[in-house]
Amino acid sequence: MEYDESRLTLKIHVARFQQLDRTWNTECFRLPFRVIPYTRLYLPVKGSGEILLKNIRHKLEPGKLFLIPPFVRLHVSCPDTLQKFWCHFNAFRMDTGFDYFSLFDHCLERKIEDPPFYMKLFRFLTDSYAMEDALLPPCARLQTQAALELLLAPFLDEKPDRTEKNLDRLVSLLSFIEKNLDSRLDCSRLSAVCRLNPTYLTNLFKSLMGIPLIQYVSRRRLSKGAEYLTNSSYTISEIAEKIGFGSIELFSRKFKALYGVSPLEWRKGKDRDSS
Repeated sequence: MEYDESRLTLKIHVARFQQLDRTWNTECFRLPFRVIPYTRLYLPVKGSGEILLKNIRHKLEPGKLFLIPPFVRLHVSCPDTLQKFWCHFNAFRMDTGFDYFSLFDHCLERKIEDPPFYMKLFRFLTDSYAMEDALLPPCARLQTQAALELLLAPFLDEKPDRTEKNLDRLVSLLSFIEKNLDSRLDCSRLSAVCRLNPTYLTNLFKSLMGIPLIQYVSRRRLSKGAEYLTNSSYTISEIAEKIGFGSIELFSRKFKALYGVSPLEWRKGKDRDSS
């Protein structure tokens, strides 16, 4: 699968500049935030840190740009202090929930020749997306999309780790999931949609996405729920219905298990984690 900008939808979740210290360590993160559904970009500005992924260590230091795929299990740490820009986003293929960078399972690292230019690009993002899933006017949205595309440019010659002849069929399945989050989405129904044996589908999905199929469905529902909580006036009961949980109790229990806070606390903007 090759990168095709015309077939990708970039969705920025949040972007910030932060001063970090020794508490920036995976062991200090709540469990739901150790594996996240977003692709990450890191631009170190001052100090140093470390990423450990697939037994490969990457030193976070100025003059480098890093891209981390979604759903990977990695370890991050800071020996002293670290200043960095960071962004969580998705590069969805067409209108599905399939992130192109899910095809990678290693950290991508690039040296950059003009750090001030990349810092300027990141400022476009941080000025607009300091809050999760911010709603922007069309002009600002175009500017941030263009800035993110330029930040991604150094990585677009990288060949994905995963390729699969059934990827197009899987993309169709993901599109179906996105459009039917409010309905029954068990393995039996999903395997019928893409005309694959249930066992084969679950194995294929795990190998491509790095996450079990039913867990992915739950994550997409909860992610959509978080978007509704942030950007809509729907009641929590209405949101639970829209994302297929049916009851407030089930939605609240699942949401808190994943995000560490209740839907009401999320809506109030309390206790948000950073990365």
